[in-house]
Amino acid sequence: MLPNENGDLLVNIYQSVDNGAGAIDTFGKPRVAIRYGRAGRDGLPGPDADEILVYVGNGKDSYWATVAHIDVQDGVLTVDGETRYGDRGSERMPGLDSSSKWVRKPKGGPTGRSKKRNKGLGLDRYSGTCPK
Repeated sequence: MLPNENGDLLVNIYQSVDNGAGAIDTFGKPRVAIRYGRAGRDGLPGPDADEILVYVGNGKDSYWATVAHIDVQDGVLTVDGETRYGDRGSERMPGLDSSSKWVRKPKGGPTGRSKKRNKGLGLDRYSGTCPK
């Protein structure tokens, strides 16, 4: 993601309902690298970028893990890499409220679902723009 305006980003991982709650643990000790900093020639974080490594375990039988909350203000990124989990057994994706606080089950947010039964789409709705 290349943020170019002030705001917040929430980085979530979804373990498909097809694999069962808590299935993230079956991959050993998965980790997510969040890199942020001044863009290099390719537009990605350059050699002076900072990185945090977030380990994800899922002993809470949740389908969702939030691995980072990134606050962007005037080109400065502040990254909170504390792992938080969605409600036990819930398919509702965690989100941010209007004051940028983490919410375990926001009303009206996307809900995970079986990719097998829904032509490869793991959420019931998507918003925003994905890179091509």
